[in-house]
This record gives sequence, structure tokens and C-alpha cells, in this order.
Amino acid sequence: MYSAVRPYEGDRSSYMLFDSILEEVLQLTTEILLRTEELTRTMVPHPDRMLHNALRNAGLDNCEHVMMELASKLGKDKAHSLMYDIAMKTAAEGEDFYTNLIANPLISSEFTTEEVKAMIDPRNYVGLSSYLAQMQADRAKKMVEEIKITFS
Repeated sequence: MYSAVRPYEGDRSSYMLFDSILEEVLQLTTEILLRTEELTRTMVPHPDRMLHNALRNAGLDNCEHVMMELASKLGKDKAHSLMYDIAMKTAAEGEDFYTNLIANPLISSEFTTEEVKAMIDPRNYVGLSSYLAQMQADRAKKMVEEIKITFS
């Protein structure tokens, strides 16, 4: 938007600036696409390893989910501060996240141990990821078909 401002109507410098920026953006985008294709061409997902990796932190990755559940009962600010303190303690001291959650009197008074276990289990918190992944895969397939038709 800044490059669109011209001091007078005969000044072409803003167009020259825009053209050079556009060219650079296209070059960088092309580079990103080429590298992404190269990196993902032979990628093979291994669901068992993915689950193993998701479970490695014993629920610490689900701090945000736990915080949102706490926020509904304690308020957002209090839940955020509480989760920050517990997460930092867990990470810094190498302790168990679940144990630290249950040890907190506010959390143990609001949630049962089963509810806390369910909140920190990554299998229970995938949000819209499967829907979004399927939607994007369908979109990609459609685009491939359109490209095939265009270049046939």
C-alpha cells in the first residue's frame, strides 16, 4: 500500500517498486514450493510412530487444552497463570505433568482424576485436524484434476 502513493501522476517509481517486489515474491514462492515438493515427495507417514511421538511428553503438549477447560471454571487469566506455572515446573524439574496437575488443589477440586487424564491424552484432543486435513486433500485432488484438464 505504501508503494501506491505517488507524489504526482507522472511518477512511475511506485510502479517500478511494485513490479520489483512482485517479481521477488514470485521467485521466493516458487522456491518454497519446489523445496516443499522435494521434502515431501518420499515422505511416508507411520501412524504408530506418530502416536509414540505424541505421547512422549505425557500430556504436556495439551497445556492449551487443559487451560481452556480450566478457563471455563476459573476464568481465562487465572487458568493461564496456573497452567503456565505447572508447565514450567514440569519442564524445568522434569516432573510428571499429570502428577503436577492433580497436586494442584484448584484443579483437583474442579476435575476428577479421570477427567484430567482425558484432558492430557492427545488422542482426545485433535480438534478439527482430521476434518481440515481431509478438506485440503480433497481440494488438492480437485486442483490436480483441473490442471490435467487445462493442460490436456
